[in-house]
Parts: sequence; structure tokens; C-alpha cells
Amino acid sequence: MDRGILPNIVSRHMALLTTHGLVARESRGTSVYYRIADPSVYQLCDLVCGNLERQFERAASERALFVDSAQRVSVERTSARPARQSKRAA
Repeated sequence: MDRGILPNIVSRHMALLTTHGLVARESRGTSVYYRIADPSVYQLCDLVCGNLERQFERAASERALFVDSAQRVSVERTSARPARQSKRAA
């Protein structure tokens, strides 16, 4: 399986979802196919995805505020420093 997920773990999770009626299982030869059995799963996915989207947007806004603030502080520090005079050889 991809991404290091063991097949037996996936199988166990799918069996649990099947037991609770969230997915339906269909065997075809040596393959097994699953489909969403309860339409409310789509609503649940929409709720979770919407929540994640809001969290990411909030984090991006906070990160932007932090970057803006850090840049202002950097500019303030730079402008507050006395100008250096260059040394010239006589």
C-alpha cells in the first residue's frame, strides 16, 4: 500500500465502517470494492472539510499578521540605528 499504511489496518478500518453501515462492501473475484452506503457521510465530510478550511484560513491570517508585524519591527529597528560613517584611509 501507498504511504506506509499496512493492508491489514486498512482492512480492519473498512470492516468497522461496513459493520456500522457507513460503507457497503462488494466482492468481485479476488477484489473487494467499497462504496458510501449512508448519504449522510457526504454531509459529514463537508462539515469536516469546512472546519479544516476555516482552521487553515485562520492560521494563514495569523501568520500574515505575524509576518507584517515582524517586518514593521525590523524596519523600526533599522531606522532607529545611527548611521555608520565609513572609514577612509588618509
